[in-house]
Amino acid sequence: YFIGKGGYRNSDSPKPCGEVIIGGYSITNGYFNNEAKTDEVYKVDVRGVCWFYTGDIGQLRPDGCIEIIDREKYIVHRTRP
Repeated sequence: YFIGKGGYRNSDSPKPCGEVIIGGYSITNGYFNNEAKTDEVYKVDVRGVCWFYTGDIGQLRPDGCIEIIDREKYIVHRTRP
């Protein structure tokens, strides 16, 4: 499922682009002990289906596969050596 965002659009063009969103009844309800992050990337629709907004920008290929072409957010986690 694609949602047009950040200049990417969802259209009937041969290679539509948009944010990759994963959904279904078996998707986790969120991050453990992190309500703020959960509210940011998990949404529940009117049917009760949970959707996870991955932050990946995908392009639908003619063969039906999704190719990841970009990221909406770049997050760098620093760790101590």
